[in-house]
Amino acid sequence: MLGNFRRAVQKFFKRLKKEWAAEYTITISEFNSLEVQSSFSLNWFGILKRISILVVLLTVITVSLIFFTPVREYVPGYATTDIRRRTLDISRRLDSLRMRLQHNDQYVEGLRQVFEDTDGSTHDLIGKRSSGGIYSSEWSDSLLRTGASNPMLSRKIQARSVKTNTTSDLFFRKFFIPPVENRHFTNHFNQTHLALDIACKEGTVVKAISLGVVVLSEWTFDTGYVIILRHQGGVLSVYKHNSGLLKIQGDVVATGDPIAVSGTTGELTTGPHLHFELWVEGNPVDPMNYIPFD
Repeated sequence: MLGNFRRAVQKFFKRLKKEWAAEYTITISEFNSLEVQSSFSLNWFGILKRISILVVLLTVITVSLIFFTPVREYVPGYATTDIRRRTLDISRRLDSLRMRLQHNDQYVEGLRQVFEDTDGSTHDLIGKRSSGGIYSSEWSDSLLRTGASNPMLSRKIQARSVKTNTTSDLFFRKFFIPPVENRHFTNHFNQTHLALDIACKEGTVVKAISLGVVVLSEWTFDTGYVIILRHQGGVLSVYKHNSGLLKIQGDVVATGDPIAVSGTTGELTTGPHLHFELWVEGNPVDPMNYIPFD
């Protein structure tokens, strides 16, 4: 019985193969004269092969249209070119802001350490931030710019500005040297600008005004490369807008040692110059009264 079934199956496939391989001729002729215009032969295998080729071609064309032409933007769930461009732009801005915040946090932490008192308390001036953030227009071009909004600091600045020939100032003038050799000043010390701006060519060597230790050597978004030295007598010297720093935090420097290279870095710079600040016992003072620039 099994042999009969096998023969029946073989007979069925043989007949099926014969039918699929059978050639059919299709003739196209004129209706009236029956003149043959064209003819072609085909079988079921040929029809299946042509259909398969057509399906593959349609699939390739469809996929190409979706992935390589603007038609893909009409596919549900597919982001448009404009959306992807804006997404990448937002991502880059977030990375930039994240890096900027990290630098600002390092800068503020460095300032806290700079003004840390011997008893562990932090100077009152540190941590004062305007409503606009850490670096707002109120801080635009000084280490801890508070200006007229802080009456106590304003009175201290006024008191310091009239003491041009005191014993203390004359004492400091014997040990301090100018940070750069140029004597051309673009902006002097006042209540709204707690620093001295010294014009100098980009690449000028910036020197330590006296023996001291580097307490901060960082980059900030607003003031570029900044280096701060602590000297004897509660004196801090600050050098901003440099194009590069030659010392790192913790380095001990002698009077006249190169510590930075002047430049024009930072968003608040107005051109190549050295933004120089001098702080005595936590108060900003006019460098002209302490350093012999003449």
